[in-house]
Amino acid sequence: MATSRDVARRARELRELIEEHNYRYYVLDDPAIPDAQFDALLRELQQIESAHPELADAGSPTQRVGGQASREFREVVHAVPMLSLDNAFSEQDIVDFDRRARERLDVERVAYSAEPKIDGLAITLRYEQGRLVQAATRGDGSRGEDVTVNVRAIRSVPLQLRGGKPPPVLEARGEVYMTRKSFEALNLRQAGRGDKTFANPRNAAAGSLRQLDPSITAERSLDLFFYGVGAIEGWAAPQRHSEMLAALREFGLRTCPETAVVDGVDGCLEYYDRIGKRRNALAYDIDGVVYKVDRLDWQRDLGFVARAPRWAVAHKFPAQEATTMVNDVQFYVGRTGALTPVAHVAPVFVGGVTVSNITLHNMDDVARKDVRIGDTVIVRRAGDVIPEIVRVVPAQRPANARVVIAGAVSCLQLPRRPHRRRGCRTLLWGTRLCRAASRRDPTFRVSSSDGRGRSWRTPGRAADRQRARHHAGRSLHPDGGRGCRAGPHGSKVGGQPGCRARAEQADDAAAIPVCARHPRRG
Repeated sequence: MATSRDVARRARELRELIEEHNYRYYVLDDPAIPDAQFDALLRELQQIESAHPELADAGSPTQRVGGQASREFREVVHAVPMLSLDNAFSEQDIVDFDRRARERLDVERVAYSAEPKIDGLAITLRYEQGRLVQAATRGDGSRGEDVTVNVRAIRSVPLQLRGGKPPPVLEARGEVYMTRKSFEALNLRQAGRGDKTFANPRNAAAGSLRQLDPSITAERSLDLFFYGVGAIEGWAAPQRHSEMLAALREFGLRTCPETAVVDGVDGCLEYYDRIGKRRNALAYDIDGVVYKVDRLDWQRDLGFVARAPRWAVAHKFPAQEATTMVNDVQFYVGRTGALTPVAHVAPVFVGGVTVSNITLHNMDDVARKDVRIGDTVIVRRAGDVIPEIVRVVPAQRPANARVVIAGAVSCLQLPRRPHRRRGCRTLLWGTRLCRAASRRDPTFRVSSSDGRGRSWRTPGRAADRQRARHHAGRSLHPDGGRGCRAGPHGSKVGGQPGCRARAEQADDAAAIPVCARHPRRG
């Protein structure tokens, strides 16, 4: 029969085993045992602690998620302020930053520790005698919120530091984030329950960390990279920032694997380009890179200006989100008869390019986002390639904003309204393809989004022109009489190479000729 001493020893062994496997799984990404075996160890420890309450320990892996939901977050005063960084947006800004650092230090060359700027929520974790005792958000830099219970639910955060003799006091600082994969899974769960979805991983991470109920935080798969330290007591700290990060890794604190030491301003700019090219391949969102003078004694010599250090700077990527206005929504008809709503927005520079047209996919997408003509919207380039409307800004919606309507779409050769097949999100144009679609003519007849006017497939024959006048209530004007021929019938449409037609709009018309192959306004 097992003695109480044997049970206590087994409990300690299980805690050490579980923490070791947590470290290998969440920090090293190198699991040593299958999930089922890990779950068995955790269950055994839970059974021991349940049968022997005197063996319960606040630092036990079984206590990662525990306690009652809080009514509010307690305020925490930071022992060392959590300062923000100055931003740089051009190569010249980085050249100037490097020059100022060299001049103040009176040296010819400076080595920098470079790392991606994680798009998340800054946080500080305080360890005493190696045990996690407090976690707090940045807040205003001097005061933050106590989120200890929620941070304990993050699996990559060690409750007890590794190593033989951790410092008596160590404040480790990092960035809480959510991977894109976890973000997409969370939004699917939210939508399935009819709850509000999140606009981006950063908002999801911030909202998840600040939950009053820690069990909600636990189910949202947050993660954390550490990038520095705050208060330290009883520890001979390394002499370089890069060595500090290596020491944090030895303690079991996860750091970004993309961190590197670079030489001078040329090394900084090369790192920026390299990370920028890999940006979409990373599992998490970043919005730039950070350069820090690597030598810690040089950091102390450079000091601070206002609320930012002189020894570090954030080199930002071009914004991936921007604000613009929806001027119109047009429906484009593909060769299969599917209708796709496309928002025409005021041109906006986002993600390094100017965006003016944004696909809304289907009417469910329009309804879910509640996009209306005249709305101010947040635009993002998904994956740095495809522009999308992230959300509407309701506070800036004008009184005359118009609801998007798809019911007035019709075709010259198959005049019928769009319909939706059972179980299908896509609106279809008729039950069969019209002759224009079957010939893959580049232009098709659609209505404006408010349902008041119509545009048309550019006809190649006189009969089609008569039909256009009959259906659209207006006449065609082929670009000053130079000829108007649809793509398959000739080389021009409305004076342009096979893509557009021009029309004289009636007083009550709002439609614009469009082309399915070249979706531009006429």
